Amino acid sequence: MKKRYLCPAELTVGLIGSKWRIIVLWNLRKKTRNFNELRRLTPGISATNLSLALKHLQGLGLVEREETGAARGEVNYSMTSRGQSLDAVLKALVRWGIDNRPHYASGPFGMEALSRR
Repeated sequence: MKKRYLCPAELTVGLIGSKWRIIVLWNLRKKTRNFNELRRLTPGISATNLSLALKHLQGLGLVEREETGAARGEVNYSMTSRGQSLDAVLKALVRWGIDNRPHYASGPFGMEALSRR
């Protein structure tokens, strides 16, 4: 049985709203990446948490996993067309964070590169 939501924003936040999921989606927006690249681009994430985030996003149909066969166990991740449909949402979240940082946070973001991509 599918969950019932009170509003569309609750659905969206419920699906992608974890810290790691949003960062993983952001890092896959423009480019297919392997696990190690994603790990380097996501400071502070453990291999376990990255794996869990990727599996969750795959289960939602937002990310796909492809075994490349280039090296033993090498896997690439990319966004599906449904995942790509979140591009404007992700950009809006980043823009809002940049614009409102002075009100809620001190110093630069830990992932300052987010604002430049």
